[in-house]
Amino acid sequence: MDGWEEWSTNNSGVVDTAFPCLQELRIERCPNLVRVSLEPLPSLRVLTIRGCGHEVLRSLVRLASSVTKLNINDIAGLNDQVWGGVIEYLGEVKELRMSGCNEIKCLWESEAEASKVLVNLSKLDVSSCSKLVSLGKKKEDNCGSNLTSLTSLSIRNCHTLKHCSCPNSLKSLSIVNCNKLLEKKKKKKELEKKLEGGHGLINSSLLLLESLRLHNWPKLKSITQLSSFNHLRNLMIKDCPNVESFPDHEIDCKISLFAEVMLLSETKNRSAVVLVWGRWCLLYLVLLKVESCIG
Repeated sequence: MDGWEEWSTNNSGVVDTAFPCLQELRIERCPNLVRVSLEPLPSLRVLTIRGCGHEVLRSLVRLASSVTKLNINDIAGLNDQVWGGVIEYLGEVKELRMSGCNEIKCLWESEAEASKVLVNLSKLDVSSCSKLVSLGKKKEDNCGSNLTSLTSLSIRNCHTLKHCSCPNSLKSLSIVNCNKLLEKKKKKKELEKKLEGGHGLINSSLLLLESLRLHNWPKLKSITQLSSFNHLRNLMIKDCPNVESFPDHEIDCKISLFAEVMLLSETKNRSAVVLVWGRWCLLYLVLLKVESCIG
């Protein structure tokens, strides 16, 4: 509906009734729709907007404060400032999926501020946002301790993403095709610290983590902090050709907690990796899958 410009309950030429019982709404490929003047939508729970301008998103989140699942894709004009106004109305949202929003650089000003608004957010899925640099704009000393409701985080194909501090409450983490996360800028020790300690992406504070997926990280070399993840059940490492080391003997007593292990990565030192994993894995192994080990 490329020519649709206005949706109003006051205009009998378009729509002349309200929707008090509407539970799901999808608006797709309406690039010229800039004005939405409806009665409140108290029953709406699922909202999907795709291929529209930011005016549609801003209008509908104000009208539908009870939405628990929000899917947005390819929203023109959705920059940091506009998005900052949108999240103020997402207090009931439990699942947020964002894709192809190429003007957003950060999802929130700070994790502390986001936790005051996104109080029910449990699942966040972000993909193909070409300018996304980090989840939070500000660096925080207590980062990871605020968004306690968030248990699932998936970030895919965000090639400019450089910073991603994960909430400690995460149970599922998936990072796919975000190569700049491990981009070497200064010293090697600082790069290792970013991955393995402090407030880094994968650190020992993620004590509730049950599922971890890392895909296409050419710069990834080591993940030794897995020994701290007592609840880890599913692990997938794929297309990480430079992985050299995994957890050492410290994980021997905890490996029984693994229900599924997948290695889908050609590594620099394939034989060493197989030996290390085999030493503390075979006794409790349910599934082991190895691919792309050419030669």
